[in-house]
Amino acid sequence: MQDSFLLFPFFVTLLTLYSGLKTSEIDFIELVGEATRIPICIKNIEDVFEKETSRTLNSTDCISRGCALQAAMLSPNFQVANFEVEEYNNTAISISYKFKGSDKVITKELFKAGSSFPSTKSVTFDNKTGKTDLIVHYAEDAGLMKGLPTQIAQYDIGEQKVGEKCEKHAFTMRLSNNIHNIASLDECELVQEWSEQEKIPIKASPVSTPVAKKEDEKKDGEAKPEEPVKQPEQQYEMKERKKKNFTPIPFTTSSFALAPAVRKSFMDLENSLT
Repeated sequence: MQDSFLLFPFFVTLLTLYSGLKTSEIDFIELVGEATRIPICIKNIEDVFEKETSRTLNSTDCISRGCALQAAMLSPNFQVANFEVEEYNNTAISISYKFKGSDKVITKELFKAGSSFPSTKSVTFDNKTGKTDLIVHYAEDAGLMKGLPTQIAQYDIGEQKVGEKCEKHAFTMRLSNNIHNIASLDECELVQEWSEQEKIPIKASPVSTPVAKKEDEKKDGEAKPEEPVKQPEQQYEMKERKKKNFTPIPFTTSSFALAPAVRKSFMDLENSLT
């Protein structure tokens, strides 16, 4: 237990370094949580920040209020004043992929440690149509707790056929690190591009009608009939237009998450116990 107390200032110092703030830039220290009532913890915190601590908030009250406000912000049924929360991604997340028919496995770090989330990133492969094995996992130097699996999820991505008129195509994967700090594959699509000649009408200039003289307007007391104005023939021009088509690519997934049927059985059991 004593070793834990000795490590406490070290963790507090790490948090300060991650935030990018100096101790002189911190105005006051507010303690929340029952563990911070331990005298040696209070002393260590004051030694690190060189400031006296305060406890003006009710621990249970401030946490419940914060949870209620966050829930209201996420719900479409409530309208509250939003405040910005910058979440810190503590563990680097990478992807490893291999196109079927090839033995080459490529690994890329997608969400770096220290980046904010939620975040979405796209990975595009020119002249590919899908047909890929994808693994989302923690980076090798992530420093996970011993015993935790490094793999988050595995995906088997299908493919789509390229159209006859397609001139350029690419395969795109869109991955996100969601609000729960869980990385996943959101969607895959095949992007096709081609050019087409389109017939565009040319805007004609307005035709002015000549004003007839008064003596020509009347003859034998009768109005002279107006001559019909001949409209110019519509002209067209040919223009090349770039076209794009986005086709979803199906995929299947396997992960450590509970299957929907198992999750429902657990929920039913919990409801029955309640």
